[in-house]
Amino acid sequence: MTASKDTLRTEARKHRKRINLNDIDIYSARDNFFKAVEGVKSDVVAAYWPLEAEKEFDVHPIIDALKEQDKACALPFTHLDTRVLDFVLFEDLEQMVPGPFGLYQPKLDNNTAIPDIIIMPLLAFDQKGRRLGYGGGYYDATLEYLEKSGHKPLKVGIGYAEQACLFKLPEEAHDHKLDIMITPKNIYDFRLK
Repeated sequence: MTASKDTLRTEARKHRKRINLNDIDIYSARDNFFKAVEGVKSDVVAAYWPLEAEKEFDVHPIIDALKEQDKACALPFTHLDTRVLDFVLFEDLEQMVPGPFGLYQPKLDNNTAIPDIIIMPLLAFDQKGRRLGYGGGYYDATLEYLEKSGHKPLKVGIGYAEQACLFKLPEEAHDHKLDIMITPKNIYDFRLK
């Protein structure tokens, strides 16, 4: 019998809270990210502002590196009604405001962009690129919207190696698989499978 997504989310959150962050080299994940996307069109890379209370993987080194390379980095603005995220070009901390679910997000202005690469947070991932998110469906709804508009961004998950599942995660018709998964220890390229 397969566990429900809600049960898996509860267990994945408990598991992530037990990860010792002192043993994590987030800069290795940054290096793995840039190695994995080398040669991929990346005019705009969408990242996220990590939820510290949730121990979400810290992508600030990637955001900082993108800014140092003069590459456009966008962060999501959450629309609760449509669940489609807008990606706002990130300039500085002053544009960040409290959003839903305890998130920080940029103020929504006219400075939005369509990303070529989307870095997504997750609770767990499996060996076939299935991603267990938080259950709101925001990234799936956004990817669906972008694909219907003719855009197919590279879907990159990022997290701790300890978030890997050896079993198959449940998959529904609306779920979008990852193209690549980045951890400080590995790069998983699901496009090759």
